Amino acid sequence: MKPLHKSILALSLLLNTACPSPEIKRDYALYPEHKKEIALYNIEKIFEFYLTYADNYKVNDEGFYCNQYGKVASFTWDEIRNVRCDFHSVYITGKYESYIFDTQITAARFGEDECKALAEAFNIYLGKK
Repeated sequence: MKPLHKSILALSLLLNTACPSPEIKRDYALYPEHKKEIALYNIEKIFEFYLTYADNYKVNDEGFYCNQYGKVASFTWDEIRNVRCDFHSVYITGKYESYIFDTQITAARFGEDECKALAEAFNIYLGKK
């Protein structure tokens, strides 16, 4: 293979693998007494990364709030019944309403790791794990 071809191949591999992703902590087992804090941190970081286009959003120990395209979703933690995601959206089912957060507007889409990490973090924070 010619040096130019090697350079092009190396550059294309670098560009394909150097996608940005949220900073996720995976030390639930190391610090079991801080599982909820770690889970909340992960939820915040994942949403911070994927919902940068939302008008306003907030994740804290009281609950979750987001204003996207003029639609407002506001859940306290005890109202959230189920959370799931795929490569394009996050689906939150609450006690009284459901909401879908579209992540397609960003250049980055959920990867399998982020989906699993978000679901795990929500389950831990909601006390289901």
